[in-house]
Amino acid sequence: MINQKIKLVLFSLLALTAFALAPFGAGLAGTSHAAGIVIGTGSTLDAGTATITVPGNITINGTLNGSQGTIQLTGNWEKATKGIFNCGTGTVEFIGNSGTSRNIRYSTDFYNLRCTSEGLNLIFEANYQQTIKNKLTLAGTSGNLIKLISSIPGSYWIIWPYLYDPAIPTSDATGSREVSYVNVKDSWNKRGGATTPGKTTQYVIYANNSTDESSNSNIDWSFSGIDLIPPQVTVEAPATGESWPANTSQNIRFTCTDESGIKSNSANLYYSTSETTAWVTIETNAPITQPVTIRPWSVPNIPTTEARIKVTVQDNSPSQNTGTGISGKFSIVVSSFESLSISREGNTPGSAIRISWTSSSTPDVYALYGDGTGQYVTAETTWNKVTNPTALGYQAYNGYLLHLNQVGGGSPEAYYKALAPGASNTLLPSAEAVGKFDITLPVGLSLISVPLIPASSEINSAIGNQLSNNDKIFNFTGSAWINSTLIGGNWSGGITNILPDLGYWTVIQSLKTVTIVGSVPNSPARTIELISGLSLKGSSYPAQVSIESSGLSEALLYPASGTGIIYYFTGSAWKSSTWNGTAWVNKGIPYLQPKCGYWIKRNNSDSSTWNYPRPY
Repeated sequence: MINQKIKLVLFSLLALTAFALAPFGAGLAGTSHAAGIVIGTGSTLDAGTATITVPGNITINGTLNGSQGTIQLTGNWEKATKGIFNCGTGTVEFIGNSGTSRNIRYSTDFYNLRCTSEGLNLIFEANYQQTIKNKLTLAGTSGNLIKLISSIPGSYWIIWPYLYDPAIPTSDATGSREVSYVNVKDSWNKRGGATTPGKTTQYVIYANNSTDESSNSNIDWSFSGIDLIPPQVTVEAPATGESWPANTSQNIRFTCTDESGIKSNSANLYYSTSETTAWVTIETNAPITQPVTIRPWSVPNIPTTEARIKVTVQDNSPSQNTGTGISGKFSIVVSSFESLSISREGNTPGSAIRISWTSSSTPDVYALYGDGTGQYVTAETTWNKVTNPTALGYQAYNGYLLHLNQVGGGSPEAYYKALAPGASNTLLPSAEAVGKFDITLPVGLSLISVPLIPASSEINSAIGNQLSNNDKIFNFTGSAWINSTLIGGNWSGGITNILPDLGYWTVIQSLKTVTIVGSVPNSPARTIELISGLSLKGSSYPAQVSIESSGLSEALLYPASGTGIIYYFTGSAWKSSTWNGTAWVNKGIPYLQPKCGYWIKRNNSDSSTWNYPRPY
């Protein structure tokens, strides 16, 4: 009977794979199309993920989906007025022999636009705009420049390279420009500065070793050399004179701008407790968001009135300039809060949960229990002090408490906070919490997520051998499935970490209850990347969040008028809610639930960031 069930589960999973991969298409699976490509009105063609060489023109009267691959074009880009090019995250590259020409018709939004064929002439249709959403690469060679000219001499061809603009909060900071050995005429960089109202000259295009054939008539291009100016970095929080309690989580806030764009994941954060002490690393290669980056910091228990924060970031220029921002002096004050850590004493049902602290004195520990539906709240009136550990199912030790019989059972959800001995419980709303959450997995397929930040994300720690040998867990990366299998008590396969904000499919042979331990998310929002098409995501908050207040509609809208659908699998049927561009309709999913995973389908061709606000 079990074998038959497993066959049915695997069949369901194969069907699910087809369902997930359907939006990605495979219309241009080959590598070369000798006669060129014509997409007729009403027709759609998907470029897929391959590198496609087209020794002819591409004519777009219908729809071309760029997906993630590269289109190499030796002919013209003939996009009709009503033709649609969904750029995805792919690249369009013009190639050919020196002295030959390529025409770019009408306006197009490219993700990456590239030409490194020396001496090629790119002729842009006058009065139309070419938008580059990520990377612009135009690089000829010495003595054999790439010409960038207008189809009508004396009329501007327009370019908009997509760098971060403080006036546009949804703009991207990760794009870059590599422009060298080009000959430019009649070009207006509308992303530019001095001649564009409300902007500054930090958005000019720097063309190195290049020629200004328009004799200074090109708008917001610079032919004077490479960007050597470091990024501007401003630390907004902590503010000068502010006081942050030790043993609490606080949010460092900073802004950064640069003419060449800011390199993603280039932020390094440090702290110092005085002007004479060394900088201590908080984190390196941290992600950057615009217009403001917020990074959580666990404030150390080092009282001082001269603490400072330093942030360094790198720009996208070839010189990789580094900018530095340093906060004013602020104070770290003695805290009434005590940081806790949490772990399972074992993986077998009935094992205890360990709640530990580092101070020499025993703090006042408070607990909150729930029924497994996500009942975490911060109000002090809902928390109970563990005054008699033994009577409440705990055992007290030096430096930790054991909460007995909590793995695979006990309270379906439990949370713990700690204050310094005798501190008022009115401080509890600001104290950080750790907790446990039970996830019951029936036989067959389940779509789950982890409703905490795991104490250790490594799969053998986050889940361990709480399941049975040959049980499986699957994740969808956006283009392919990965999975791991429990073999001999250890997980083996492509999933090495169980991460918050992601959804997972489990294939289970017998009913199990898995206990996840970790910290309760405390940052103002979770930052979750959504791709075009289907993303497999989850809710890491141990609380219900209404679909209207989740911030998901804003992520589906981006960049404008976007729509989408969110799906959940109950174990026997699908539920969904639809965002129609203005409201949620057909709300089969009114709330995002802890421990549940979700398919999120984004109908726009671009990726976007879902800022999922903390509900408590």
